[in-house]
Amino acid sequence: VGQLMSAAWMNLQALKNQISKLNSAEADLLDKSLALVNESCNEVRQVSHNMMPNALLLKGLVKAVQEFIGQINQRNIKINLTTEGLSDNLPSHIETVLYRVIQESVNNVIKHSKASKLDISIIKSLDGIDVMIEDNGIGFNLKNANKTNGIGLSNIKSRIQYLEGTVEWNTSEKNGTLVAIFIPLTKRISPNL
Repeated sequence: VGQLMSAAWMNLQALKNQISKLNSAEADLLDKSLALVNESCNEVRQVSHNMMPNALLLKGLVKAVQEFIGQINQRNIKINLTTEGLSDNLPSHIETVLYRVIQESVNNVIKHSKASKLDISIIKSLDGIDVMIEDNGIGFNLKNANKTNGIGLSNIKSRIQYLEGTVEWNTSEKNGTLVAIFIPLTKRISPNL
């Protein structure tokens, strides 16, 4: 949205520079339109920055996930987090996507799985990042979930595809769920989409 708004502002600015004669009412309307689009760009940018968790900005993915897990009441579900190879921060767009996907997956487990145990692993290797989210809950029928209420799964899939990664769900009713994510680090991934 921000990029579309910026393009609209640039087009209006180019139009203003190309038009040689405008009466005062037309010039005023064009200036007001430019100001509104510019203000909208600033608002979108501000909203975008506010959506990024402070823990992620200040401490990186691992600490942000630890803080998120720490906010969950673990009386009913025991959550284990394992990380490896993540001493340095990842590019911010990768951290943001992974954080949101982990958050969405954990929320799905809490809301739907009736699990008592949840294991999360985030492992960085030379090839990429593997994220595994596994619960011992009731599982679900993947085909039915895609047909009925698969917006959360579609959202996760599109976020991972944006990073040129893969995501797979291994689940069946009464057998828990495993979400397996791989993000390649060997390709150049653009933060601008």
